[in-house]
Amino acid sequence: MTLSKTVIITGGNAGLGYACAKHIALLEPNCQIVIAGRSQERIASAAHQLSRETGRDVFIPLQLDLGSLDSVQEFAGSLFTLNLPPLYGLICNAGVQYTKGIEVSSEGYEATFAINYLGHFALTLSLLDQMMPSARIIFLSSISHDDKATTPLPKPVLRSAEALASPNLPEGVTIAGFLGRAYTTSKLCIQMLSYELDRKLKAAGRSDITVNSFDPGGMLTGMTGEWSLSKQRVMKILWPILRLAPGTSTPEDSGRALAELMISNRYTGVSGKNFSMPGTYRRRAREKHTSATSYDVTKAQELWHGSEVLTSIQFALQSSSKPRA
Repeated sequence: MTLSKTVIITGGNAGLGYACAKHIALLEPNCQIVIAGRSQERIASAAHQLSRETGRDVFIPLQLDLGSLDSVQEFAGSLFTLNLPPLYGLICNAGVQYTKGIEVSSEGYEATFAINYLGHFALTLSLLDQMMPSARIIFLSSISHDDKATTPLPKPVLRSAEALASPNLPEGVTIAGFLGRAYTTSKLCIQMLSYELDRKLKAAGRSDITVNSFDPGGMLTGMTGEWSLSKQRVMKILWPILRLAPGTSTPEDSGRALAELMISNRYTGVSGKNFSMPGTYRRRAREKHTSATSYDVTKAQELWHGSEVLTSIQFALQSSSKPRA
C-alpha cells in the first residue's frame, strides 16, 4: 500500500505518545508515523514494538533532542533526505517535569521551558514550509496552565521569554517551587503558542493548516519517574480510585482521542481550539475554554517575539498557498 501522508509525534516512544501512534496506525492505514525522541535505542525499540502490535510497518524512529536547538534543526532538515510522504501532522507531545533539581538545555536555558515549550516552538516553525495543505498541528496542554484551576502544582507565572529561560533560582524561592512553577508556566506558554500560531497562519493565508491543543487529563506516565519512590508507591496504590475522578484518564483512552483529533474528518477545518479529556468514562475529547491569560493577544505576541530571539527562528512561509517542494 502506498502511504500518502506523514505524522510526527514527539515523545512517541512511551505513554500517551506511544498509544497515540498505535491508534493512528490502526485508524489511518495510509499514514507514515515518525517516532521522534532523544534516545535512539528507545525510539527504535518503540517503533519495532508498535509494528508488532499493529501488524503495520509504518513507524520510523528519528532522533530528536528538544533540549538542543541544533538537534531540532538537524531533525527538520533530515526529513528532506528520507523521501517520506507529505507532512500532514505534527503532535507536540514530549514533555518533562523535573522535581529533583534544576536542569539546563544545550543552550543554557532552564530545561523545562526549553524542552516543553521552546523546542516545540522551534520545531514547529522549522517544519511549517514542509506541511501539506490541510495539515494539522496539535500541542499538548494541561489544566495546570490555568491559575484559577485547583492542582497540586504552583500557579503559573508568565514572564518574558528571556526570564523564563533563566535557570537561576530567584531569591527566596525553593527548588521545588521553582520546578513546579516552571512546568505549569511552560504549559501556559504552550497554550498561548497554540492560539498565536493559529492567528498567524490565518493572517498569512494558510488557514488550511489547523492548530489545536489537547489536555489529556491526569495520568500515570513516564514523568512520574522524577517523583520520589515513596510518592510513586502511594500513587500506584491510590490510582485505581483517583482515575475515576473527572479530569483523569489513561494513556490508552487519551491516546485514542488524540489520534482522532489528528486524523478524524470530524475535526476537519477546526482550529484555534482546546480539547480535553473529561474522564475515562467518556472516550472522546470535548472542547474546553482555557485560562484568561492564554487568550491575551498582547502577551502572546510578546512571548512569541522573545521566543524568536532565543531560538533565532522567525515565522515565515515561502508560499501562502502550498508547502515547499
